[in-house]
Amino acid sequence: MKNLISLFYTFPLIFTITAFAENLVQNPSFEEEMTSWRFDGGTAKAQGILFSEDAHFGKTCFKISNPSAFAPHVFAALMQDIEGMKPDTDYTFSFYIRSSNPGIIWYGGGSGWRHRATVKLQNAEWTRVSTTFKISKEDLPFTFRINTDDVTEQCLIDDVQIEEGTAATPFIWMPPLEPGQARVSFVPFKKTENLLSNPSFETLSAVRPQDWIWDKRNTDSTFEIITEGVP
Repeated sequence: MKNLISLFYTFPLIFTITAFAENLVQNPSFEEEMTSWRFDGGTAKAQGILFSEDAHFGKTCFKISNPSAFAPHVFAALMQDIEGMKPDTDYTFSFYIRSSNPGIIWYGGGSGWRHRATVKLQNAEWTRVSTTFKISKEDLPFTFRINTDDVTEQCLIDDVQIEEGTAATPFIWMPPLEPGQARVSFVPFKKTENLLSNPSFETLSAVRPQDWIWDKRNTDSTFEIITEGVP
């Protein structure tokens, strides 16, 4: 018999229980700088920078400043290419925004930017906005965008989330890992169709489970059907 050697590694583990839908947005809180994001100041000559003075969660958010008044084809956009979307499926888009005068801000994307929701704020505090779009095959691959179409001195964006379904679930902020740390996340079990036929061997065909084949190859191994003590 071969000797079994067990190797043990000691390092900090962070356990989290995630009871919410998967967020398709990468780097949603801008804690990894501009990884997965891009900003185009466009014809609006707007500026977009990482901002560390007033983040909603974490240390960083994204700040947009737009000096240009509303006019046709004058805009700027913060964008991310979203992977994992399925056609004919509802997705809910949400993020936190803060501004005393946001101007015209909309978010969405899709084919011809046909999915759009305009931001409406009641005050200058951090506010979560959300909307749901049904994504079709024509919208894929999907580029999510937050557009500024009017003058705004300062508009802060943070904690962006895109999830399957028709409602925005709470945003879960995951602090960046320090060197030597690892994270284990537990997500709810999602029941789906089992592609195996007769998975519990309850149906027998002659001397073997139906739809299964036993092949001992060039070994002396055997198999038997057990009916007692089965969970």
